[in-house]
Amino acid sequence: MGRKLVLVGSKLTDLNAPKLVKVDAIESAGSLLLLDPAHPTGGWAAGVPANGDVSRNLFASTAATVTGGTPSAMQGKFVRGAGWDGTKGFLERTGKGGLHGVVSTTAADLTTVFYNQLGDGLKAHLLSSGHAFFFSIWSRVTRESTGNGVALLALNAGQPASGNYLANYRLDENLPNNGRIADHLMGNKLVNGYSTGWTGTQKPSNVGGFNGLAMVLGGDGTYNYMDSMAKISGSRIYYRYYIEDLTVSGRSYSDVDSIDSALYTKEVLTAGGRYYNDSFSYPSALA
Repeated sequence: MGRKLVLVGSKLTDLNAPKLVKVDAIESAGSLLLLDPAHPTGGWAAGVPANGDVSRNLFASTAATVTGGTPSAMQGKFVRGAGWDGTKGFLERTGKGGLHGVVSTTAADLTTVFYNQLGDGLKAHLLSSGHAFFFSIWSRVTRESTGNGVALLALNAGQPASGNYLANYRLDENLPNNGRIADHLMGNKLVNGYSTGWTGTQKPSNVGGFNGLAMVLGGDGTYNYMDSMAKISGSRIYYRYYIEDLTVSGRSYSDVDSIDSALYTKEVLTAGGRYYNDSFSYPSALA
């Protein structure tokens, strides 16, 4: 049996020192959100989430401590449009438990949309705290978008109207960014970045005006290039989404990126990892 030694009155100053893991190896005092459908400490229920289902935030308790809210206010919900009908698109859980959205290249419309909407407590903190944040997603592109330089809007922690966003979180080949560049090409993807504040001219004045979207599949308005069918959203598997308040944790982007990258390599790219060598329906099954 292992033993835990508690030194009363002591404070750890090395943020990268080994620590007891409660939920996940990336955790810190600033961990706000972890969505991971096959995580060993609390994966999603079997099957594809229905519209309105609660999405389990594995760091809800930590987020409540950071924000002064309640764990329930840190939980999000799934929003599922009516377009996943097998013609416009279909959703499935992969062999390893990821969430796969296959989007038609000929019939999809803006009802072919699925995303996690952040809880109001998290949205309020992202909107008004003035802190710096780290965002990360693990995904796999199974069919490329027909657009050029398509932004990976799974990093969309909240895209309000009029081009306002948390600075540098919306990453793609055409935008200045901090962090790993988003890529819409085929294959496994680790994409992360950090925000140092809002940009644009019309910052939302309240939580109600703040979309707070994560894990976007299919059509999310003009921002993912499905507007008027001019360009078609790609097909994608989501494995993980993480947000950390760097101001609270005291860690830098490079600190968290190092941990995130090592976990991604272990769980996605290495034999024995929980998302390694996944199986899924190929998008060619849907025109």
